[in-house]
This record gives sequence, structure tokens and C-alpha cells, in this order.
Amino acid sequence: MRHILTRVRSRVPLTDRAAHWLRFVTRHGRLPDRNRPLINDLIYDQMTSGRNRDPLVQMTTDKEYVKAHIDAVLGPGHTIPTLAILRNAAEIDAHVFTPGTFVKPTHMSSKVARAEAVDRAALKSWLQRNFYYRKREHQYRYLAPKIIVEPLVFDGAPFREFKFYVLRGKARLGFEIKDTAEGRQYLKFDRSLAVTPYDARLPAPERLDPPSCLEAMWDASERLGVPFHFVRVDMMTDGDRFVVNELTHSEGAGRYRYRSRKRPYLACEHEISGTVFGKED
Repeated sequence: MRHILTRVRSRVPLTDRAAHWLRFVTRHGRLPDRNRPLINDLIYDQMTSGRNRDPLVQMTTDKEYVKAHIDAVLGPGHTIPTLAILRNAAEIDAHVFTPGTFVKPTHMSSKVARAEAVDRAALKSWLQRNFYYRKREHQYRYLAPKIIVEPLVFDGAPFREFKFYVLRGKARLGFEIKDTAEGRQYLKFDRSLAVTPYDARLPAPERLDPPSCLEAMWDASERLGVPFHFVRVDMMTDGDRFVVNELTHSEGAGRYRYRSRKRPYLACEHEISGTVFGKED
């Protein structure tokens, strides 16, 4: 009975489930299956099962509040400091944006601005947006709109970006994001450090050149992933230290494309999913 009541309370509205179903079929050319061990089906389940309505999922989607969760799990020193939180147009107008700082909305994804080129009108427009309506991801629906100001990570020193995929508390897949002259490359790697490029048209090494803190990053991602069924943990490192940038609960709303007849150069979804799911312990 308690299981049934929990499902009723967390049920995703029919209109949203229908929208996710239609977008999945249109995007991937197949029906979604919650029990299929493929990453896009996993994310589909994340969005339609009610998991993204979990209060902790919602809190850790907020780019301000997630830092409290990271500090609680890993201890202080693993997040980028917060310089200011701007909650309305008057605070945006009054704030002095210092060169070398970055600005982004706490309630949205994929938006960031450098202080040197900040557009106050754009920041105000961010405050008017509810990111839930973009892809019907429920973790965004009730987030209060705010703007966060942060300094350069590692005082402006060079850094590398990593993403770790954690399923049921186990991190088996990582990606490093690298900008090359030919474009942005995503290097898939596992615990063996063997590399598979997401896009085979771009240069990629056979093995990952690991930062000295890589094992600590694997461990931190698993510790952060314990409360969740599935989560992506984004980190940055200067080689010796690392910070957690954000937690992502339904990556790309399950719309990423993988190898197909039209795109034979992309990574295989079955191979990537096989690494994510691994073998149950």
C-alpha cells in the first residue's frame, strides 16, 4: 500500500508523459522501454517515473543549493565559491560585475556569461523563465529564479572537465570534454582508462591521461550518487584538486544521438550503456 501511495504522489502528469513518449519515438525511432538497459531509456524512465520530483533531486538541480549537498557529502572545498546571488532586476542593476567572474542562472541549464560581456537585460530575462517548460523536466518546475556569480575556477589556472555517470551508486563511465581545433570532443572512458571517442571524426587518444586525483573523483561521484537512482556528476580539475560543478539528473532529456546509418561515426549507444549498467554486484 505504501508503495502504491508513493507512486500516486509522485506521478508525472499524463500530458508530460505523453510529450516525453512522443519526443522519444520521434528522436530515436523506437518505443521506450523502462526495462531496456540503454541510457536513453534510463533517462526516459527518470523523467516519467516521478524520480525527478524527489525533493533532493530538485534541490540538487538548483546551482546554489547543490553546493550545500556537496559540502555535506564531501566536506568543504569541493565547490566553486559563490560571490553573489541576484534575485530580481534591481539587484542585477545594482551589482558591480567584476572582470574574471562568471554569471549563470541557478534554475536553468546551459546558460553562462562572462562578467566582461554581461548583458543585464539578458540576465533579467533569465529571471522570467521556467526551464521546466523547455523539455518538461520536473526537477526544474518549482525552482526559484536566481542569478549566481562565481569566480574563475582554480584562480584562472588551466583545468580539465569531466563527467561521471552514476547508476545505483556505481560509477563505471566517465567522459572528458576537450576542445580541439576540429571541434569539441567527448572522450568516453571506463575504469581501465581505455578511450572511445563520441565522434570518431575528431582526434582522440587510445588511453586517458589521468589527472592525479582521478580515483578521488571516481569515489566522490559515487558518494554523491548514493541518494539517487541515476545522476551525472560534473567536475573540473587542475590535475591535483577537483571541484564539483553540478549534478544532472536527466542528461539532455534523453535526446542524445548515437551511432546510426546516418551517423556511423558516433559512439554506439549499446556500448556506452553497457559501461553504465555494468554487471550487478
